[in-house]
Amino acid sequence: MAESGFHCELPFRYIGLPVRRKLTRMMLMMKKSESRALQHSGNPSSYRHAVDYVRGVMDAAMLRGELRYRPTEEVVRFYLSQLNELSILLAGSCWTNFELRCEVRRRTEVFIEKYAAVSRG
Repeated sequence: MAESGFHCELPFRYIGLPVRRKLTRMMLMMKKSESRALQHSGNPSSYRHAVDYVRGVMDAAMLRGELRYRPTEEVVRFYLSQLNELSILLAGSCWTNFELRCEVRRRTEVFIEKYAAVSRG
């Protein structure tokens, strides 16, 4: 866990999963960690460790051909903007886990539509 209380590293069993599932799971984990960090420290903006981890996942997906080659900063910025929009949407409202998962999947699909590698088949 990072010193900020913000934890987003996926368990080892997720290594072989497609990027779509990793990104969905990572966004859910980041939302849970963000809410915990808000309760304990009140400092939600200090998640450099999470950004580094997202960057690593994106780089690995590009190397495997799951995502198009784009500047890593652009890809990470867009993914984190999706997370930020989700945070704004959830602020002040009570969502069920089902609704949260549906919204995370929808935002992951938006990301995948924009950055997925073109299939050659």
